[in-house]
Amino acid sequence: MVSIPAEGTFFRQQFSIAHEIGHWILHEGMDPQELEKDEYRLMEQDANNFVSCLLMPAERFARDVQNTGTHFESFLVLKKRWNVSISSMIMRSYQLGLIDNEKKQSLFKHMSYRGYRKVEPFDKETKVNKPVAIRQAMKLLDDNNVRTGSEVRDELAEQYNLYLNLDFLSQVTDSPKQFFIDNSKSGVVLSIKDIHDLKSNSN
Repeated sequence: MVSIPAEGTFFRQQFSIAHEIGHWILHEGMDPQELEKDEYRLMEQDANNFVSCLLMPAERFARDVQNTGTHFESFLVLKKRWNVSISSMIMRSYQLGLIDNEKKQSLFKHMSYRGYRKVEPFDKETKVNKPVAIRQAMKLLDDNNVRTGSEVRDELAEQYNLYLNLDFLSQVTDSPKQFFIDNSKSGVVLSIKDIHDLKSNSN
């Protein structure tokens, strides 16, 4: 399971998930904490290159860029088709030799001038994906009396030493926090004042 922060855009989410999958495939067994700065930088570049190849396959992407053009407006059209950021497409186009360094810098300057380096067109109106399969699996277990949400949480702690808080569980499963709470263990604690008030009201 790959978990990434909930913040960000759909297009950033696409990149981040592919990036983590790249690490999973390319760098299994490597501990980032043990790497020198240059080694860590190369590892991150490997993962970024993996993202480019996975999300923008060379032959098909190059054909689309050549057919659409390399103007900024052309990349706006391609963004909806390829579901990646304009910045990523500009860099991929440069890697594939579809644009030169001067054109790359010109496109990035245009984005900066328009205020698109942080928030690009289509970012705000495109909904971020949420986990589906895990939520459905949890509901299936609960509906068929196999495991309740709280039992799943307890087993993760007991068998796998994973003590996950409710906020994290809710985020990665897209389920309400209440789903992982055992209501049968909750009780109402009345103070002496509460009991006195109850007696007064009953009289």
